[in-house]
Amino acid sequence: MKHSIKIHLLKKINYFFCGVIILLLFFLFLNLKKNFSMEIATSQEVDLKKEEIKTIPFSKYKSILSQRKLFKKSEGSLEKSLSGTPLNLVLLGIISASDNPQAMLKNSETGNTHNCYEGDSVSGFKIKEIQKNKVILESGERILELKL
Repeated sequence: MKHSIKIHLLKKINYFFCGVIILLLFFLFLNLKKNFSMEIATSQEVDLKKEEIKTIPFSKYKSILSQRKLFKKSEGSLEKSLSGTPLNLVLLGIISASDNPQAMLKNSETGNTHNCYEGDSVSGFKIKEIQKNKVILESGERILELKL
């Protein structure tokens, strides 16, 4: 008889915990449903805000841009009489983070790559200046500009 009372008590405890688990799952489901509906509302609010954005006509931008000088006029051509001078150098990159900028040049004829500083000579040209987007080469009176 004691054995049947224990089994009966264990069944009641089992039913109790099953009920608690079902209630927890129910409240979890309600909470997820509430959060999901809030996310939908938030995305709808974002869509409304996108529609409220006013566009500025192009003519307004055009009038602003016409007042600004976006490009400087060249002070003169850096290339001088290069006829008869085959140049096989290609500018691959520039490292200008330090006080001593470095240019990476490749000789397309030989395939050799040169890491050069201002004052170095490559393929008969002396590197006169290394700027952030170009290198100026000099050979006698001839000046050449290689751009990235």
